[in-house]
Amino acid sequence: MTSKIPPLQIQQQLSKEANYGCIVCGCPVLEFIDIVNKTSQISAFLPENMIAICPTDQIKYADGLISESSLRNAKINPYNKVHEDAFTMKQHHEVNDLIVKVGKCTFVNTSRILVVDDFDIISIKKEEYAGKSYILLDINFFNKINNLIAIVFQNYWSAEKSREWQINYKSKHLIIQNSKQNIIFELMIQDNEIIINVDGIFYNGCPIKITNDQILFDNQEIALDIKGTILKNYEIGVTAETLNKGWNNV
Repeated sequence: MTSKIPPLQIQQQLSKEANYGCIVCGCPVLEFIDIVNKTSQISAFLPENMIAICPTDQIKYADGLISESSLRNAKINPYNKVHEDAFTMKQHHEVNDLIVKVGKCTFVNTSRILVVDDFDIISIKKEEYAGKSYILLDINFFNKINNLIAIVFQNYWSAEKSREWQINYKSKHLIIQNSKQNIIFELMIQDNEIIINVDGIFYNGCPIKITNDQILFDNQEIALDIKGTILKNYEIGVTAETLNKGWNNV
């Protein structure tokens, strides 16, 4: 595939065209590829020749397991347009909140979920389009030696050694995994709430782990003062400073 990244305007155009999901399977984590200049390192970035596709199906296409003709058909009728299980939040007339659960903390209408040393590790937003609320993810994956090895930015995927990563998606359940690095990021939509579990990511050498019951930093449970609470319209959910290895809620 082309090594060049298309302009943000074209990324947004292709995302909307695909209803914010892979045209093949609906996965919200996307790459934008030129299916005409498949082997070229140069692209004219013509949207009519480009598609939004998840990294898993992009590899299948590169390996010849998915044909260009099937992708062109999917471009016309992308998965999220013809299936009801798209990666969306239900809209209600009375309330349209974005609800995110980490550990036993619940954040309502808070985009910046996890911030370490003033750097955003996990952010989540909603994008309203065609009568639905689609999820936009920003995630930064650091390893033990503080190398940034993968990024999700407004659902766009970029990674070193991309074939080491496994991205699996099925009906509102996303898993991003790197078995070699022991990294896993899991996001589920249940009862119109987003639930996040994380293991194996780091920042400045400090491990971060999120389960259904705990938020762990440097192998110690933190955010105990807000455990079990619901916090609404906060600018930031959970923040951390690695110098003193202390977590605080802002």
